[in-house]
Amino acid sequence: VVYYRLKMIDRDASFEYSNTISINNTDEEIALADVKVFPNPFTNDLYIDYKAAINETVELRDMSGRVIFTQTLNSADMVHQLNLPSNLNKGIYLLSFSNNTAKTVKVVRN
Repeated sequence: VVYYRLKMIDRDASFEYSNTISINNTDEEIALADVKVFPNPFTNDLYIDYKAAINETVELRDMSGRVIFTQTLNSADMVHQLNLPSNLNKGIYLLSFSNNTAKTVKVVRN
């Protein structure tokens, strides 16, 4: 269980706290535990440590949701190298996996 609350600070330096909320682990969080992306942030090469299903693809999307890159993962491999385009701009991207919508990983290009 993770607990969150916000501290809201006004311009006159006065502040107050929001109500505390708790978040329980979900199946989505557990599913992400078996996906490791490295290095992150990356410069040129990006690797995924993940046991892919047959014909599973990974998509790289920009923050507006446009698909920048797609690659089919070999289910026999445990570590996959993504052959990203060399002209990829610096910024934040999302990696999503076709067979499981719960698996989305944020990556940063330096």
